[in-house]
Amino acid sequence: RIQQLRDVDYVVVYKFSRAARNQWEDAILGVLLAKMGVKLISATEPIDDSAAGKAMRGMISVFNEYQSNASGEDIKFKMGEKAKRGGTLGRAKLGYKNVRDQFDGREIRTIAIDEERAPFVTLAFELYATGEYTLNDIVDELTDRGLIMKANKKHSAGPLSGHKVHQLLQDPYYTGVVSYKGEEYK
Repeated sequence: RIQQLRDVDYVVVYKFSRAARNQWEDAILGVLLAKMGVKLISATEPIDDSAAGKAMRGMISVFNEYQSNASGEDIKFKMGEKAKRGGTLGRAKLGYKNVRDQFDGREIRTIAIDEERAPFVTLAFELYATGEYTLNDIVDELTDRGLIMKANKKHSAGPLSGHKVHQLLQDPYYTGVVSYKGEEYK
């Protein structure tokens, strides 16, 4: 929009880290905005256009990159540790639901059985195990019994696809195995 309309003089961000996560992005953004006569301003990091201010802005971008990388490494480590303990990463699979419990004053994010939808998962495995049902037959049976996928940002509510049922039946999660970065944990 700024490039097309050229009607902006200032872009205000809470912190410079909200505009760029590393020093290269910050430098490129700074050059692009400067060419258009636009000044990037941080509401919490008062930096001026002096030589010292420019040096400080450069140091802030280096520290922002460090913080972003360190946070990423910390998150990866914590996710790996959660997987090693058998914890579920991300959204709960069909038949389970994400829950938040309190333990010693801390919030613990975990999963619980979804009493409404779990029987459908069990049924899918039972039907498949008979050898008498195709994936499409299983989809039809689950749909006839009332199972629909919940709506999300990408898809509206509707019946499971044959592909989704195939994924479910092959997912080691349903046998008590959590996968993370190519490793499997009970």
